[in-house]
Amino acid sequence: MISSVIATLAGEAETKTRTISTIMDNPLLEVGELIDGYSLPVTIDSSGREESEEITKWLLAIEGVADVNVVFVHFEQTDGSVCQSKPKTEN
Repeated sequence: MISSVIATLAGEAETKTRTISTIMDNPLLEVGELIDGYSLPVTIDSSGREESEEITKWLLAIEGVADVNVVFVHFEQTDGSVCQSKPKTEN
């Protein structure tokens, strides 16, 4: 399961540097470039929903992380096929 989140960082530059370093040390995460000095894109590559939730909770517990917003989740069926949703149609 792949999830993309935006971690909102708070604190001084030194705190943000330590926070980013901590996040980058997690092998299940891919970290993007800091945007506007506080928004950090993070991709989570987990085995499923429970692990993804645990990683999100871990992110929230890191000093310097003020908030985590989920922006994308990609589900995969147990047989390896991709779960796709159909767009809603207006009547």
